[in-house]
Amino acid sequence: MSDHWAVAKKALIAAGKYKAASPEGEAALPVEAFHLWAVFVDLDQGREAGFSGGQPISHMEIAARCQNMDDPLAPWEIRTIRALDSLRRSDDKDGGATDG
Repeated sequence: MSDHWAVAKKALIAAGKYKAASPEGEAALPVEAFHLWAVFVDLDQGREAGFSGGQPISHMEIAARCQNMDDPLAPWEIRTIRALDSLRRSDDKDGGATDG
């Protein structure tokens, strides 16, 4: 399992949005998560660069995107995006993710 999925899965479990798809425990990514990934990619592409790499995606940037795109997000969705952002930035510092 990649580190990215592990962080996203933890955030989705905490929000009560993660379900197992099969008796074998294969993950079923909820429909909401596909939308969140698209939002995250959109925000990530506009990321400001800093001396130590990409700057964190701020709550203001998320709020501006929500308003500009007429696409409000629930608190659990914002927490998930921020968790993905944190992992993305730590992954950049570590030189890339690995599958585990």
